[in-house]
Amino acid sequence: MSSCEPIHIAWQCTYECNLECIHCYAAYNPHELLTKKEARNLIRQAYEIGAKSFVFTGGEPLLRPDILELARFARDSGMTPVIATNATLMTPEHIESFKESKASIAINLPTLIEETHVKFTRIPSSLSKKMMVLNALLKEGLSVSVGAVVTSVNIDDIEGVIRFAESRELTCDALAIIPMGRAKSEILPKLHSYKNLMTRLFDEWHALPMNAIGYKGFSKISVYEPSYTALMSSRGFEVPGRLCSLSQTMHVMEDGSVRPCPYIPYSLGNVMKNGLKDLWRRLKKDRFLQGLCDVDRVKGKCSKCSFKEVCGGCRARAYWMLGDYFAEDKVCILT
Repeated sequence: MSSCEPIHIAWQCTYECNLECIHCYAAYNPHELLTKKEARNLIRQAYEIGAKSFVFTGGEPLLRPDILELARFARDSGMTPVIATNATLMTPEHIESFKESKASIAINLPTLIEETHVKFTRIPSSLSKKMMVLNALLKEGLSVSVGAVVTSVNIDDIEGVIRFAESRELTCDALAIIPMGRAKSEILPKLHSYKNLMTRLFDEWHALPMNAIGYKGFSKISVYEPSYTALMSSRGFEVPGRLCSLSQTMHVMEDGSVRPCPYIPYSLGNVMKNGLKDLWRRLKKDRFLQGLCDVDRVKGKCSKCSFKEVCGGCRARAYWMLGDYFAEDKVCILT
């Protein structure tokens, strides 16, 4: 994919979900959803601007009645459909259809402990259903990955999830929590515990940043924590750039509005009015986004950090915790 094409396009295809996960940023938001015709138009546009994959996220994508048809359309358009799901609603019909469309399935798996899973999702028996589906997907030969958002509730279980993923030869993502939507600050993990976990992920698991383009080596374990690149750089690892992908991603919301980051409440426009190609050009030139990417504008401890060029802190996290996009990032694993 050339530098003029977005690395990542995701569509939040519904705000509805059958679970009530404590980490979820996608709060109920009764916008009008894109129709099937509009969704097909969006998928077609994604392919035309060079996307190699198309991510269906939510909410819970399986609650869209047309999800199977849209996944097939993404495949027929020349892209890999990726279904980001909690998996608890998946039926044999879903599995067979996703197999035919060669979809990749990304499953939220915060823990392998039933009691903790209930605390996390607020729904009993969701873990056992999820594991049944995961095993069925693997039996049918589908591409499956798992991911876990790190909170105070499940931080002690993350490495158990990683060991499970390793035993099944799955990729596994450990994801930072952004305190918005249902994800309130009180479920942020204690900073010393979070630092220790991230350090072990680097030292023992050799995890790389998500979307690790330009990095040497390979790992099935990846991390989405903006300050992880600062930790790597402090250990002498050659870091080609920041983890934040504001200028490389497009997140289409339920109503067609397009954000550069799902955690930043800033819209570039609407895909039904402007088109993805125009919005991609706009993203590259947008002054507000250019400002967010300017590490010389950050404040507090981030401004004094010798690793700010490879980190810069999470601007969304600064906004939701302190009300200022350029404030210091309170969740830093290095300082």
